[in-house]
Amino acid sequence: MINVLSGKCTTEIGNPIKKYPFPLDDFQKHSHYCISKKEHVLVTAHTGSGKTVVADYAIAQCLSENKRVVYTSPIKTLSNQKYKEFSDTYPSVGIMTGDIKLNIDAQCVIMTTEILRNLLYKDESQIEDEFKNFMNDVDCVIFDEVHYINDPNRGEVWETCIILMPKRIYMVMLSATIDKSEDFAQWIASAKGKTVNLITNSKRVIPLKHYIYSDSEIHQIMDNDYKFNSETYDRIKQQIVPKGTTSRDKLNPAKLLNPFVETLKRKNLTPALFFIFSGKKCQM
Repeated sequence: MINVLSGKCTTEIGNPIKKYPFPLDDFQKHSHYCISKKEHVLVTAHTGSGKTVVADYAIAQCLSENKRVVYTSPIKTLSNQKYKEFSDTYPSVGIMTGDIKLNIDAQCVIMTTEILRNLLYKDESQIEDEFKNFMNDVDCVIFDEVHYINDPNRGEVWETCIILMPKRIYMVMLSATIDKSEDFAQWIASAKGKTVNLITNSKRVIPLKHYIYSDSEIHQIMDNDYKFNSETYDRIKQQIVPKGTTSRDKLNPAKLLNPFVETLKRKNLTPALFFIFSGKKCQM
């Protein structure tokens, strides 16, 4: 069974393990209350909403009870970031990735999800001596970016972890967006035989607007309320890729990048991040 929680939170923790110097959003309050009862939690909230505060409370609770907590992430760079972040807050933090193995006996251990899968999947005869009792004291596992379960190449790693997770361990699963979240929560509930609290937050804290760069100008085509300006889009598209041509005829990203950066600087829109989805296309 699943328990869907959204909107105003009317329940309070009698004696919270940790207090924060800022008011909590309702989805954080819902999450902390369910974590205080050691129940499975699936949180869907937009990027920048404060999902890390949910994970932080679970970590604080485990450490206060002298239990171990595992924080998993899909990529090594995020694991490294969380290791630095949590090491600044808690005294006992370790990390395990393909490149790093540091303080693995810590109460809070950050690792890539593949490493957790290996620990759960292998029997004791196949696990190195230093890891044989690793999961014995684990009280909670946090899955950051749990929507990776939908990834066609890596999704089975998350699926395997959830299926093999000992029932005594409660899971805190965090995602900005996940397709059919209720169906996913129901599957987890069926697999683990326990209620899953689906906690949603539709409020976008960080504005998300879409623009097109053309002729040294930036043109907005969608606002923060998802209102799409089709007239501007069609006009700019026609300028960039006239009828009868293809994008390859007109566009050359290598030649556009430097002028685009100059435009961003001129409009005081730096610093900026560029995402290139192929390592082969990146040049140092």
